[in-house]
Amino acid sequence: MNLLRHAFCPTCGMDPKLQLLLADDDRDSVDVLGALLGLVAAHFHVTFAFDGVQLLEAATADGAAYDAVLSDIDMPRMSGLTAAMRIRDALGPEAPLLIGMTGHAGTLRDSEMYVVFDHVLRKPFAIEELVELLPPA
Repeated sequence: MNLLRHAFCPTCGMDPKLQLLLADDDRDSVDVLGALLGLVAAHFHVTFAFDGVQLLEAATADGAAYDAVLSDIDMPRMSGLTAAMRIRDALGPEAPLLIGMTGHAGTLRDSEMYVVFDHVLRKPFAIEELVELLPPA
């Protein structure tokens, strides 16, 4: 599994407090969202996955302790929705906060998403909308 790991910490030398897993098959979106998270909030450690299989593997790996998972819903190899369902099944009440992201307006009406994800955001969204949903560091 080739996941890119980046720590965003404006005060160098300090450990990040919030562990985030960000999954999107659009690498430009991942880069932009990761950079914005680093600018607006301190002490994030963000792990990137680029498809649903990588997302599931990262979230359920031994020792994984993510505070939140942000996932695009439409991804290759396995949808974000399916990966989120499997994360919930595997981790039960220990599952992290699951936030779905979609660029398809019609998808937001799909009630199954709201059963699986704790929150769903429509792209594009303001970074502040996302930060407000994240647990406190």
